Amino acid sequence: MVVFLVAVLGTVVAGPLQAQGEVWEAYEINAQYRGGVKKGFDELGCAVAGFLPQPDGSREVVFHACVRDPEHRRKFYGIRLKLAYTFDPKGQVKTVSEKYAWFDNFEPQHQDQIKDMIILLGTIKDGSLLQSAFKEILINATSVKITGRTGSAGKSMELDIERPGDPRLEGKFFLKAANPVWNLTKFRMKRGKISVSFVTNPLAQIQSEYQTKEPFARVVFGR
Repeated sequence: MVVFLVAVLGTVVAGPLQAQGEVWEAYEINAQYRGGVKKGFDELGCAVAGFLPQPDGSREVVFHACVRDPEHRRKFYGIRLKLAYTFDPKGQVKTVSEKYAWFDNFEPQHQDQIKDMIILLGTIKDGSLLQSAFKEILINATSVKITGRTGSAGKSMELDIERPGDPRLEGKFFLKAANPVWNLTKFRMKRGKISVSFVTNPLAQIQSEYQTKEPFARVVFGR
């Protein structure tokens, strides 16, 4: 059973940057190949995410990411999403609008999986998922399994996600208690033997490293 300790540690609210209810985070992207020989690849790219309340009570998540293929230096994968969603008390998450959804070098059958994982990221940042105790939620028409655990005497939390597909997409979210909130420190998406990690970093640091370099300037920071 997922145990969230919200009564003790409070509701998840803003991340490191906040203006008029908006929350923005930045991430460094790393990857691992877990085959016969485990390989790690660091600093492959970056992402930024915005979490925005809407006047009608829905929430909006913006997610831009660009990552270099570790084995083909001139090949990049890009994501640009702007999705509005609702989360009801029955554990149903619905996409109410898709302002844009652009993918580069992703198979069409994998794109809906990624959209759902990013909406889950939004529900973690806005606190709605962490205030519930669901072991399974419905994102649009897809049932997504959630397993949660706390550690370090209640000071850390991990959420494991299974989103069906061909193949299935596994997610994992790492959080750290920071009274009175939970802070997201890292999340990852794993399909087959490939795991891609998004590690929270100061926005200024990510901008300094990537904002003037292509294709990051266009995919991540472009309007």
